[in-house]
Amino acid sequence: MKMYRLMLTGILAATSLVPTMYATEFLMATMDTRSLVESSDDMTTLRDSITKNFTAKREEIVKSHEKLKDDIAAFQKNMKTMKKATKEKKEKALMARQQKLAGQEREFQADLYKAQDSGMKKIMDKVKRATKVVAEKSGYSVILPNNDAMYSNCTDVTDQVKEALKSLK
Repeated sequence: MKMYRLMLTGILAATSLVPTMYATEFLMATMDTRSLVESSDDMTTLRDSITKNFTAKREEIVKSHEKLKDDIAAFQKNMKTMKKATKEKKEKALMARQQKLAGQEREFQADLYKAQDSGMKKIMDKVKRATKVVAEKSGYSVILPNNDAMYSNCTDVTDQVKEALKSLK
């Protein structure tokens, strides 16, 4: 038992010296990532691009949806006076239009998501590059998004990263 304690004491003493032998300066900072992304010129460009490329298609789908809704209402109003064959034919046509419209909506949503995701990836890559520039220039080991820290009294480098972003064009 004495040998075990002696060995354990020796290991603890030796390991307590390791941090001081390899001590390096470890500087941390935080930044407001959301603010950087939202205020970036690239985000404005992304929003404009999405608006330009998707507004007309969205409006077309909305109009088609309204037209289909009106046609269904008219069908329901007149179906009591229709012949069975005519009623079935119109019902099938309305169902086919409804399925086609649902497919167009899914395709629209997928395309919109893809455009947003691609644009956000490009923006975040640029923010990461700007953050790296600031970290290397100022000697920070870590720069965290401020909303990921439960508590921090670290330096906020949001403005520095914002300036670095502008220079990355």
